[in-house]
Parts: sequence; C-alpha cells; structure tokens
Amino acid sequence: MKKLHAIALLGAAALVLTACGGGGDAPAPAAPVASTDIPGTATADPAGLLVFVNAQVNAPSDTAEPLLVGDAVLPADDSTETSL
Repeated sequence: MKKLHAIALLGAAALVLTACGGGGDAPAPAAPVASTDIPGTATADPAGLLVFVNAQVNAPSDTAEPLLVGDAVLPADDSTETSL
C-alpha cells in the first residue's frame, strides 16, 4: 500500500511539474522611450549633469512628477579615477 501511495505521489508531482513547464509566448520587451525630460546641458558634460542633479535634489516639492529618462545618455568624466 505504501508503495502504491508513493507511486501515486510521484505521478502527481510529475504531472504538476509538466504543467508548470511553461511554453507560451513571452511578452515582447517594451521599446525604449525616445524622448526625455533631461535637458541637453545635462547630457553635454559632467558639470552640466551635476548642476541638473543638484537642482533636482534641492527642488522644494516632493510631489513633483517623475522625470522621463528615456534614451538619454549621461556624460562621464574619463579624466578622473574613482576609488572604492
């Protein structure tokens, strides 16, 4: 009887695992947003980015709308090294 019970449990487990095996079509990834709320001065050089970020941090309203980053490419300063 115990052997029959174990076989039934293994069979049920195999059916459950087979059913969870997924197949189905995965949803297509969302296309990147072409527009951005980041001004051109912030994407031109690191100093402009720093000015923009400081202005956002020091903004008086905590209820402002979120910024749309989109496909903005932020500048990096390759002349300085950071140490961790």
